Parts: sequence; C-alpha cells; structure tokens
Amino acid sequence: GLHKSTVVEIIQSKNNSPAVYDAGLKIVEEVFLKAAEETPFSIDALVNYADSLVCETERGDNELLQFAMKPYSDGGFLYSQVMNVAILCCEIGLSLNYQKNDLQNLIIAALLHDVGLMRVKGYIDYPKELDPEKEQDVMKHPLYSVEMLKPLNLNDQITEAILQHHERPDGKGYPKGLPLREISKPARILQVADALEAATHQRSYRKGKSYHETLKEICDFSGKVYDAHVVKALVNRIGIYPIDCLVELTTGQIA
Repeated sequence: GLHKSTVVEIIQSKNNSPAVYDAGLKIVEEVFLKAAEETPFSIDALVNYADSLVCETERGDNELLQFAMKPYSDGGFLYSQVMNVAILCCEIGLSLNYQKNDLQNLIIAALLHDVGLMRVKGYIDYPKELDPEKEQDVMKHPLYSVEMLKPLNLNDQITEAILQHHERPDGKGYPKGLPLREISKPARILQVADALEAATHQRSYRKGKSYHETLKEICDFSGKVYDAHVVKALVNRIGIYPIDCLVELTTGQIA
C-alpha cells in the first residue's frame, strides 16, 4: 500500500500536478477497496495527501483544476470522480478564505464522501441510468459512507460533510431532507462541487455537459438547490469560463 512517506516522496520528487493527481487516485482506490472489504484500514496517507493538495492548489496555476475538467481515464471512474470533487472543494474553500485546518477537513471529507457507493452492488459498472430500486439504494450512500468510516473516529466536521453532501437548501435533498440552517457549510461546498463534477463528466448512459452550461444551471438554481454563498465563491475563484475552456464567440470564432 501507499504509506504517508511514500506519498510525500512521489509528490516532492516530481513536484508537478500529474504526480499529485495520480498519487491521489492511488490513495483513494486503496482506501475505498479496504473499506469495502470491511478490514481495518488507515487514512494516514489520505490525511497527509489533503495537505499536499492544498499546497498544489494554492500555487494558483490551475493545473490540477484542468485535470478535474478532463474526461475520465480508463479504470474506476469513482476514484477520478472523488479526486475531481476534492480539487473543486479546495478551490471553493480557498475562495471562502478557509483556514488551513478547515480546508484540510473539507478535502478529507471530499476524498471519502462517496466510499459508501462501494456498498451499492454493481454501481461502478452500472451500464445504464439507475432504475428506481437501484436509485433508492444509491440515495443511502451517505449513510453507508458514515457507517463504513465509523471505526476511524473522524471529527464531526468531516462526518457531517459526508452525511449531508446531498442535502439541499430547499429541504428536498437526502438522506434526511434537512433545511438550510441545519446543513453544515462544508457539506454545502461538497454538494456544489459534486454536482458540477457529475454533470460535466460522461456516464455510460449520457454525455457530459460543458463547464459553462453546467455552471449556468447551478447559478440558475442558486439559493434553492445550491447554497448561494458557495456558488458565488465558485464563480469568483474559477470564473464563468475556466482556463483552457474553448468558447464560441458571437462572430463564430473559437477563443
């Protein structure tokens, strides 16, 4: 497995975003597989990695963000999905001036939030849109995640973010349908990042939307489906058109 010191060596020796991204994928995969086996596991490497992700994002060159916008590579899309959400959470947290400890907790929550999907039979290889029965099982994954992570005694900030990352300001989220005032701020960030990541990436049964189209939809539902303060922070940090995003102008030119 990847130990804490190994992760540091990978990142420091190459000191670039591809190495940081790949190291994260390996850590997430190892943790998810061990959690699914219900054998004792450690997240020391993952906690240390959260620190590295903050440092890399703070450099401000948008390299990691570009990775989060790319189509999934071959292999388990769930691990890439989780990595991308963590990167987006880091960007939003920095936009909100999160202190280092809060930012680290947010990223740890992002890297672990979907581990419960490992308990949903066949989810990773599911070839089509979810049927109602499968959808009901998927909607329990925040509860599964918290249950699977219980032996780790994570702090309340991390646990609440994981449990509540599908709750909505209008009270129509899941698993508990909480009103806005009862949804933690990290969970609100995680919800927006998760929605942006999911919509912009392809699934076996649908194409991914453009970043701009997805962000417009999120802005349209700001204050109802998504926390307005978080949406504003996302736009302020990344902009309507992120780095390397191709845009067709009204003249028909591509810029």
